[in-house]
Amino acid sequence: MKREFSVYLDLVRLLAATGVFVAHLTFPRFTGGYFSYQGKLAAEGVAAFFVLSGYVIAYVADAKERTAKAYAISRLARIYSVALPAIALAIMVGFLSVHFGWQLNVPLYQLRQLPKYFLLALTFSGHLGPLQESAFGNYAFWSLDYEVWYYITFGCFIFLAGSRKYFVVALLLLLMGPRPLFDFPMWILGVGTYQLHKRVDRTIPWASLLFFGSLALLVMYRLTGLDAAVDDWVNGAFNGWPHKSLGDSQEFASQYLAACLVAMSILSAGYMRLGFFEHRSVAGAITWLASFTFTLYLTQMSFLELLSHLFRYDSHAPLYVGCLVAATLLSVWLLGQLTEHRKQWWRKLFRIIIDSAEGVLRRA
Repeated sequence: MKREFSVYLDLVRLLAATGVFVAHLTFPRFTGGYFSYQGKLAAEGVAAFFVLSGYVIAYVADAKERTAKAYAISRLARIYSVALPAIALAIMVGFLSVHFGWQLNVPLYQLRQLPKYFLLALTFSGHLGPLQESAFGNYAFWSLDYEVWYYITFGCFIFLAGSRKYFVVALLLLLMGPRPLFDFPMWILGVGTYQLHKRVDRTIPWASLLFFGSLALLVMYRLTGLDAAVDDWVNGAFNGWPHKSLGDSQEFASQYLAACLVAMSILSAGYMRLGFFEHRSVAGAITWLASFTFTLYLTQMSFLELLSHLFRYDSHAPLYVGCLVAATLLSVWLLGQLTEHRKQWWRKLFRIIIDSAEGVLRRA
């Protein structure tokens, strides 16, 4: 993978995470209702994450992690390095909310049955089949519940052999249920984009037009409200079924279109000379900021809730809003030193665990 193209993928991840963060800031309890809630911005950020995830996972499985063991260790280290602290933080905020009488955004029944719901969060099973359980009020966790099962399904498809591969994949798809399956095409679109890059490596003369056109269309798509109109039309066409039954996947129609535009930008970027991203200072800044995006995505709501209560937050005062944003980003940076920036430590831990499990199985 070319260095400048890798930096562009980091930029996509950074912009997607920032979009989700900005969308969450527009909750009235954080910005006093001065801005309408920008839920579509968050939904389209998730769509970008899914496309990017499919692309990157297809790449590493093909070029780096060519065994099931290497694939599993890397995925476990990447996921749990951030997910475990994020779950612990959400639980802590929940108990503090109960203790101090803050407005409770954590389902109280989850705190009362902590072992059960901790296991559900730990296994990313909160949105399998008919379940719709947030990880102790962490709204962003639902997409990780989807994505982990995409990783597992893709890994089984790549590393299993013979007819059992199709049997296991079919079982996993049934286990997911309808909601994760509605978003799976966006992840598969990322895989397809990588496969196209792999098979067509020549320069395409119209790549620049496609690249800038896709970005312009993506901005217009959000600013004009066309994304909301698409979802409203689809929901009406199905007599309200998406909004009633699909939970976090109810905006799949607008997300599909956003995902196609993101995939188009990634596809065309792979055939361009991205000179801007070759500058050391630019590349270094983007890569460094992007190295905190997973922590930002999974912990932002918990930090926003915690800090807004601790500092007797006034959502109508711009200074308070600015301080809340700064304190949240500082908290993410500090936590990121122990999560995303310690992946090698987590990778060693899971290698030891898997090696030990293999040794037990051999002796059994």
